[in-house]
Amino acid sequence: MKKAIIAALICANLVLAGALVAVNLMPATAQTLTLNAKTNYAITTCIVGDDYEAMLILDSTTQKLAAFRLEKDASALVPYSPRDLSGDKGDFK
Repeated sequence: MKKAIIAALICANLVLAGALVAVNLMPATAQTLTLNAKTNYAITTCIVGDDYEAMLILDSTTQKLAAFRLEKDASALVPYSPRDLSGDKGDFK
């Protein structure tokens, strides 16, 4: 009886280890996906003011930055004016 229980526990551990490996082989949700070498984007979030969150999208190929904030009731994304970083001198007023 003890051997059967030990064998069952070993099998359960092998199944769990296999599941861990399978889950870790899948790409993460926030992982970047490059379809070709000409696209290179970075996306992050930040806090704007006291109660807004914003999403920043940077295209490093064209050096442009786009920002969107989420409405308080989460009904829509509101875009900010895009920014061309290629000629930017660091004036973020």
